[in-house]
Amino acid sequence: PWRGWLAWELALVGRAPGAERALRAAREGPAARLARDLLDALHDNPRGDDPRGDDPRGDDPRGDNPRGDSTANRSAADRSAADRSAADREALGDGQAAARRLLAGAPPFVAGETQALLACRDGRGGARADEPTARFLRGEAHEVPGPLSGLAVPPRATPTRSMVWVRWDPEVGARRFLATAAELARGVPDALELGPGEDRSAASLAALLLAGPRGCPAPALYRATFGGAYEPAAHDGLLRTTVYRARAALGDRGAIDREGGVVTLTPSRALALPDPRCAMDTEARVLGVLASGTPRSAAEIADALGLSIRKVQSSLRLLLDEGACEQRREGRQLRYLLEDTTFGAPTIQRLRPTE
Repeated sequence: PWRGWLAWELALVGRAPGAERALRAAREGPAARLARDLLDALHDNPRGDDPRGDDPRGDDPRGDNPRGDSTANRSAADRSAADRSAADREALGDGQAAARRLLAGAPPFVAGETQALLACRDGRGGARADEPTARFLRGEAHEVPGPLSGLAVPPRATPTRSMVWVRWDPEVGARRFLATAAELARGVPDALELGPGEDRSAASLAALLLAGPRGCPAPALYRATFGGAYEPAAHDGLLRTTVYRARAALGDRGAIDREGGVVTLTPSRALALPDPRCAMDTEARVLGVLASGTPRSAAEIADALGLSIRKVQSSLRLLLDEGACEQRREGRQLRYLLEDTTFGAPTIQRLRPTE
């Protein structure tokens, strides 16, 4: 039965392929069923097959006509995009149904993390959440709830640095949710297209969406975008530029107004976008790679994360200074590793000769 719990833990830290391997070797029982429901709740797809049977990136939105000069082809492409969006929403609903099954069968010692998962995957806001999780979902705190922090590490193949998104729809309003690798590969429904250099626009738009109709005062919006205190004389021009760029990124999906020191976003239709304020820092992502147990070089870590070697080396120096990882020379190459003392430290202490 321990293999079922191993699969559970692997799934909860975002290692779906490892969880699938553990499940294949596990006996059928409560733990294996819970782990399988957890994978379904995350609607992960470790084999790389899209659940709908087509390319997870979708078809060319221009259809068979790359110039896009045919009205018929454009209409067909629009219908195709609408069909994919409906299928994505259906998959999200299936994942939430699996999460509810999971909660119903969860033993008390994993009920807390299971409830947090359900709340963070429920874009409709109907799931009960404890106060720290509720504050995170409302945008009042930016750290992913502890039990789910492993799921916040984006896979290398995804263009976004954050697995935490904000979704707005006219029935529910704005709310954060935790995306999954499979969901990002398919395409989050109603996603706003943002480039890799538009993190500040994304942060300001996320803050404005979560603020709702009451709007976001200029100091709060500046802090959400730049992380510092707002001084009107020094920062008003920068804030105006930020609002201008946010409007450009939003396009026809809504309107942004600034009046009396308060900035308000009014969406015109359903909208979702990543919240970079919840992105894990590079040090945490490096530790996630080293947690596999295999010593890695800086170049291998950089390749796994899709980052520059210089950025990874800087993070490794910080981690070495903190004692969070170790350095080992293998020939002419330096490798880095974590030493798990969960079992080793008590054993070493017990085997020391008594004085």
